[in-house]
Amino acid sequence: MIGKTTQPKNKSELLRSIQAIRSMDFEVIEAGSKQVKAELNRTLDRFIQKAPISIILIKGKIKYENLQSFQTDACRNEKEPQADE
Repeated sequence: MIGKTTQPKNKSELLRSIQAIRSMDFEVIEAGSKQVKAELNRTLDRFIQKAPISIILIKGKIKYENLQSFQTDACRNEKEPQADE
């Protein structure tokens, strides 16, 4: 899996490790509070029944209130994909 031989030490190494995985399932869960913990546990239970898993926890350095504003702005700035892309 991701840390099979050595643990990635930075984002570039993490990306290379992820890109080296030929076939995978993944799920993104955005957690801003402890209320998401039940959903996270259900997802872990479901995934771990199938095969060994790698878990990546990412903690941003931005406050949660600012993150909500950032996500809203990012959604507004997204353009629709063009047919020729």
